Amino acid sequence: MLYVSGTADSRVMFTRMARRWRPLKLLVADGGELGLRLSQERRVRLVAVDAELPDVDAVDLVIRLRRAPRSASVPVLVIGHATSPKEHARFMWVGANAYVTRPFDMAAVDRTLHHLLASHVAP
Repeated sequence: MLYVSGTADSRVMFTRMARRWRPLKLLVADGGELGLRLSQERRVRLVAVDAELPDVDAVDLVIRLRRAPRSASVPVLVIGHATSPKEHARFMWVGANAYVTRPFDMAAVDRTLHHLLASHVAP
């Protein structure tokens, strides 16, 4: 799994959460440009994207992930603070598969990850 992080705090929090999902290996990118590059260089089963990134607009990153050959069919999970259906819909419209809101309901996050990973057939 690739996690495209927006802040140091979110990297720490997500890395701690990811321990629950072993044997899934976590690769962390500090920002959208590095995340896009890693998504093309490495074979990842899922991309989790912070909705707020320091270097690119997260909606644009999802669009670019969908257009790039190696990540076009990889599930994308967006993580954000927005609770409005409009914000969720913006990400889903451009190709995200799911949106989870902070603070996390861990059971819901676990179910979402399991569903995304189970429904994705690796190339």
